[in-house]
Amino acid sequence: MTKFKKKVDVLLIFPPGWSANAPYLSIPLLSEYLNLNGIYTKSIDLNIEIINYILTDRCISESARRIECILNNEIEIDKDKRQELLLALVLYRKYQGKFDKTIYKLKTENVLPKEHVEIYRLVDIAFRIYSAPFFPGRIHDGALVHTHKFIDHSQLVPEDYQIVRSISDLEMIFNNKKQDPYRPLVKQYVYSLNLQDYNLIGFSVCGFTQLISVASISYYIKKRSNVKIVVGGAIVPYLIEAIKCNTFLFKYIDYIVNGEGEIPLTEICKSINRPDEIKHIGGLIYCKNGIVYENPNKKFVEIDEIPTPNFDGFNLSKYLVPQKFMSLPIFASKGCYWNKCIFCGVNCNYSKFRLKNSDLVIKDMLVLNKRYGVTIFRFVDNCMHPNTIVDISNKLIETRKTFFWQCMARFESSFNKKIWETAQKSGLRIVSFGLESNSQFILDSMNKGVAVGDIPQILNDARNSNIFIHCFFIVGFPGEEKINTLELINFIYLNRYNIDSLTFTQFRLERKSLIFESINKYNLEVEKEYPNDYINPNIEYKDFCNIARRLMMIRYHVANLECSEFCFNDLSDVYILGLNAHSLRDELRKWQIIKVKALKEVYRNIRNGSIELDINFDINFDANRKDYPYIVFNNKLANYYLLCDNELNFDYSENRHNTHIENIKINTNLSQVKIYLDILTTKFV
Repeated sequence: MTKFKKKVDVLLIFPPGWSANAPYLSIPLLSEYLNLNGIYTKSIDLNIEIINYILTDRCISESARRIECILNNEIEIDKDKRQELLLALVLYRKYQGKFDKTIYKLKTENVLPKEHVEIYRLVDIAFRIYSAPFFPGRIHDGALVHTHKFIDHSQLVPEDYQIVRSISDLEMIFNNKKQDPYRPLVKQYVYSLNLQDYNLIGFSVCGFTQLISVASISYYIKKRSNVKIVVGGAIVPYLIEAIKCNTFLFKYIDYIVNGEGEIPLTEICKSINRPDEIKHIGGLIYCKNGIVYENPNKKFVEIDEIPTPNFDGFNLSKYLVPQKFMSLPIFASKGCYWNKCIFCGVNCNYSKFRLKNSDLVIKDMLVLNKRYGVTIFRFVDNCMHPNTIVDISNKLIETRKTFFWQCMARFESSFNKKIWETAQKSGLRIVSFGLESNSQFILDSMNKGVAVGDIPQILNDARNSNIFIHCFFIVGFPGEEKINTLELINFIYLNRYNIDSLTFTQFRLERKSLIFESINKYNLEVEKEYPNDYINPNIEYKDFCNIARRLMMIRYHVANLECSEFCFNDLSDVYILGLNAHSLRDELRKWQIIKVKALKEVYRNIRNGSIELDINFDINFDANRKDYPYIVFNNKLANYYLLCDNELNFDYSENRHNTHIENIKINTNLSQVKIYLDILTTKFV
């Protein structure tokens, strides 16, 4: 390819507001492509850099001093904020001096499942202490959320917070910098930059809460420089209509790329000094005189021309996983080869399905192994066809390298035991299947193209080949009201030895899905009206089959089986377990079995009416408690906490409303329900 005579420098930033378990693939791909085209880049995962700064004893101590200063010097403090600040101090005094050592342990040792949960709870506590001065803004699992009330425990649940749902929400949060915990840190980062070194700054955005950080960083950049700013990423298809109604983002950014970014970024760099050429760059969105323009004819690089990703700008030692299990994302295809499931909108980011030459895939793995010493790879393909798995497996075996890898797959009838044995020999250790349902009627309604009769044999062949199996299930798909939940429970029971872990998710009505385009056909009723600048991918609908009860019933029956839901952060955690499935099997069983007694008591009392279940109900379990079954309810009941002299006291009244139930100790009879504050092993009665 032709290289430019004039050097053009580009800074690529992955912004705060994402999880901290692994690097994201977009910027490493863009960076190497631009470099090979003579456009020299610098890359940074600002998200992981900031998270690592927050999760230190030094930062948490500084936050505690800031909290004390606010409490001592500010006369008028909102009641909920005062309680949040006081609780943050209680947490700090309990866990001060433990953050450096704990995070180091997470990064360096192969911690057991129970320890893993405890460490991530401590991570949540660190985020809470750091965020307290910015209440109601709070960092939760890396994302910026807003609680709008005092929450009485160290972990948030979905009903406790609100995230950015529209451009108007984004603008409101941006204008109130005192509620953005990331704001002072991104400001400090921008003021450390020599902006004159760059002609273009690009952001890759995959989560909507990252937009807040993008707006803040861009604001501080524009205060100091006229450098052009461009934004792209997986969320852009959901932004297009919104930014035409509300142009707030264009106050601080110059361009938005809809689609894959390699060619648009290259052409923007060519046009830096020729702005009139911008209107010819396919897939580019920009605002001129208050009018938003979207250029047609999106272009993409042929998949075999996409180079090996370059992670040089990312400090791999900072991600919150044991370093010996550090994995890098890689791909063998873009888009979904099936692309017919009506609930899924993933292909809105791809022009068409493209399969990469397997020789080039192996080359990428070899290059990444040589550069970074990594031997574990996560294929981020939407799903891998059996032929692709066979091809990659055979060529990996030919290299005689010891690599381990993970992928997602469909239940294709062409899978057989020989394929799985070959894949396992090549290093395949975990496969995630979108099983979704055991009902042929539901699978046909989803247009999954899967025969239920094929599933048990595929699971059996893969599991007997010593591959860790994770399965996703969707609960509450239209038509499920006609099906007895026990059918799914019986299916899981019969296949319990061939499924290592599973995840249940409620059906989500996605705006870019085929089902949303024909919503009336499925008798789905939208819950409310949405603003024109709405950006969230999901639409709320009226529950038609009591999904909460279905989920509760399923979890009740599968809690004591060999397979069960893992209460971890994401699939990267399950992947670590998958690499050690057999050695950890006894430990995992001990960790899971603690849930059974409590769950049975809860379910029994829900059925007889002792506990009222609402639509937002969910349940989590705390395996840290050894003295009694311990659970966390996410539905709203009556309770209240008071802070007095740094002691937490509980005051219960059936007349109180709009508060949050915490933790319930289940007695033999539920005549009296005791409620506890969720701060690890400390009980406040």
